[in-house]
Amino acid sequence: ARYGRAPPGAAAAWRRLGHSVYSQRNSSPQMEVPICARPALELDRASAWGDFERDYDPGEVWSAWEELLSSSAELGAVDTYQYDLVDVARQGLADLSLPLFEDAVSAYKSGDSRRFEAARRRFIELAGDLDTLLGTRREFLLGRWLSEARRWGTTPQEGDLLERNARMLITVWGPSSGQAFLFDYAGRQWAGLVRGFYLRRWERFFAFIAQQPPGYGDSQLPVVMNRIGSEASPFYRDLTAWEYRWCDGHEAYASQPQGDPVAAARRALEKWRPVMRTSYPNFAWKKPPPPSP
Repeated sequence: ARYGRAPPGAAAAWRRLGHSVYSQRNSSPQMEVPICARPALELDRASAWGDFERDYDPGEVWSAWEELLSSSAELGAVDTYQYDLVDVARQGLADLSLPLFEDAVSAYKSGDSRRFEAARRRFIELAGDLDTLLGTRREFLLGRWLSEARRWGTTPQEGDLLERNARMLITVWGPSSGQAFLFDYAGRQWAGLVRGFYLRRWERFFAFIAQQPPGYGDSQLPVVMNRIGSEASPFYRDLTAWEYRWCDGHEAYASQPQGDPVAAARRALEKWRPVMRTSYPNFAWKKPPPPSP
């Protein structure tokens, strides 16, 4: 009914999703990703109350992605199919960022600069490809969010204020403070926000740690609500200041979709599926249980 017809591939994809992502034991799974988190080496969540754990087999998302694509000849022009395909592909790429982030951290801690550089570049490239995929659908556009906020203003000054509020809601959430803990609460995976905000934070972080002496770590930095605080070190003070400057900005982001969603989903699958196949088997998707007393 959702597509007007149900080719075998699409039907199989929804059965698979129904038995995996949509059958989690946790009634409100967080499913957060490091891409959307304020960067750190020791990182297990994006928001104060979130986590990176998965209560399903992430490989099933990729299988459903392939099955949906197998129905593109019959459904490729159907709007709801295009949205579902991009959304499933989005989840696949977002899940993949977890082992790729761990690879980058492991490489950095090993002291192998070449391995770290390769892992860092792969993580950044994945996030960039995620942004490109999201840009093919109107539902995932930062520019649309900002332009709709500005339209409520009756003067340019009101438009600027409303844009600032719209930017803050999806990033820092509130005023700057050493005890702030609502930053990254929204966790939106949107085109423009990934490339223009999240990726720029990670680039700053990777450049910073690459310049630190051997043995650098952040596990001893002050923590506020399970994450490194905004004033934990000079780097985090500078990063926080940059985040608020971004909220004050007015650079334009696309408010209309760009590209073919089916073609973008196919390119992303073909490019990243081999990486997924080598990264997933040995990755721990859930935290080990605490030791018995």
